[in-house]
Amino acid sequence: MIKASALYLVIVISFMLTLILSSIIAAAFYFRLRSQQDIRYVRLAANLHSAVALVTSSDFKEDSLGTGLDLFDRGADSIWVAKNAWGVFDLAAVKSFQQRDTLQRVFLLGRKPNAGQVLYLADENRPLSVSGDTRITGEALLPKSGIRQAYVEGRPFSGKNPVEGRIRESKPELPPLQAEMLKRVERLFLLKGNKFTGRDSVLNSFFQDARVLQFDKDRPFPRGFSAQGRLILVSDTVLHVDRDARLENVILIAPAVVIEGGFRGSAQFFVKDSLVTGAGCVFDYPSAFVLYKDTERLPQPKLELGRNSVFNGLLVSYEKKHSELQTLISLGKGSLVRGEVYATGFLKMEKPLEVDGQLTCRRFLIQTPSTLYENYLLDVVLNRRKLSAFYLSSALLAPDGSTGIAKWLN
Repeated sequence: MIKASALYLVIVISFMLTLILSSIIAAAFYFRLRSQQDIRYVRLAANLHSAVALVTSSDFKEDSLGTGLDLFDRGADSIWVAKNAWGVFDLAAVKSFQQRDTLQRVFLLGRKPNAGQVLYLADENRPLSVSGDTRITGEALLPKSGIRQAYVEGRPFSGKNPVEGRIRESKPELPPLQAEMLKRVERLFLLKGNKFTGRDSVLNSFFQDARVLQFDKDRPFPRGFSAQGRLILVSDTVLHVDRDARLENVILIAPAVVIEGGFRGSAQFFVKDSLVTGAGCVFDYPSAFVLYKDTERLPQPKLELGRNSVFNGLLVSYEKKHSELQTLISLGKGSLVRGEVYATGFLKMEKPLEVDGQLTCRRFLIQTPSTLYENYLLDVVLNRRKLSAFYLSSALLAPDGSTGIAKWLN
């Protein structure tokens, strides 16, 4: 005869078995679900990589609206790619998706610069003279009259070879800037935006459409202002940027810009008159200073990098028509440029300084306490080999270079 308590024990055991079996079934279900999700994300990541490869290929043209594609025509590998102008660089956005699962990235595109070239000095029938601790490392394109050692301020050239690398003859004209990119720069100066409302910070994702903010005398650039993302800041008057301002990947357009010493950020600046920075500034990669002179009525336009500053990116001056009052790029004492300098006119340097990358100009100017020297280098280091192998330029300077990712933005 079975005791009544046995039935209770059976019920308890059955409940426990049911609970264990249900847990096993639920775990198996969620494991399968997670496994399928992981498989989808692996596939999405592979598709995203394919989208990046597509947008960085030379065959992919600018498409501001974006293009949707099915990679293998199976209805299961959908991607979306878009490519837009962003200053002197291109902005690319890619997305791969399946059902509700989505992966997306946004990044700046650049071009591979001319490999090995450190210096291009236009041939104006005058040699390049070097003195002091000047060092030139890389391929140099120099006037037909060549290079010579000289005494400046009582100091001779201290090295063995003026150029550690191949020397070739330059031409009277500088290598031209890409015409389409120059038209893009022209269009930037025509932009008008919504008036700035006086907030301390503005953030706009690069997955959103670009926002254009207009500054004027009544609403100047506020102290400590923070601007990050897909923002274009426009001013009809001088734009003053203080050292506490935070600018990250934005574009600034003004007749003139003055940047207070000690500033740090990454931005692209476009001016027609002048851009002057104080001492001790740091401009992170990929920054750009672009001086665009389109009239002869202006006083001498200039880009001036302050003393003991570090610049990572492009310094470019351009004038439509060659004039006697040429554009001027001035690099202050103790400054370091990692990237490229392109001066359609004069390039003034205050010793000592260093350029790790590529330098192109019509004429050098060196100012000493006693006189001004033309086409002399004194205590200047030009070293192409120290430029990072991952550095990418702009199509403005390297139109034939292969396309690559200059900076991830998310």
